[in-house]
Amino acid sequence: MKRQESEYTFMQRSTWIMHVLVFGLLLFSAMFILLSGVDPNDFGASTGTSWEAFQTAEPAIGRYVERLEALLGASGVGLALFGAAVALTGFRRGRRSGWLSMWAAPISYGLITAVMLAFASPIGYFYLFVALIQIVIQVISAGRFRGQSA
Repeated sequence: MKRQESEYTFMQRSTWIMHVLVFGLLLFSAMFILLSGVDPNDFGASTGTSWEAFQTAEPAIGRYVERLEALLGASGVGLALFGAAVALTGFRRGRRSGWLSMWAAPISYGLITAVMLAFASPIGYFYLFVALIQIVIQVISAGRFRGQSA
């Protein structure tokens, strides 16, 4: 038997708002990556050479790296919009499928963290923070979705 919404704590009922706020932050971050391109400081820290020197020496590979950076930004925009849409629909309505779908975000951002930190990119710590926040939100909301079928 499904419990009434009033039986859940305020925190459990409002976790969809927390998810939307986190995805808004991620959307802003992804748009910045998409529009700004390669960060010369990050590139230099990761490779030991300046972005300008690399572009001069290898212009074709430099353009390829710029496209990969744009792809990273575009995929971040897509994931943030997907997460916000799920939070505003199925998750907000208390559907277990919405809760299960929300696990895609911390898993994805956990993988991004691993890659970024493997390349000594400090932005990896931002994604680690985001993944941990989303895991905490999911754990807080778990009681609301317990006992439902997917």
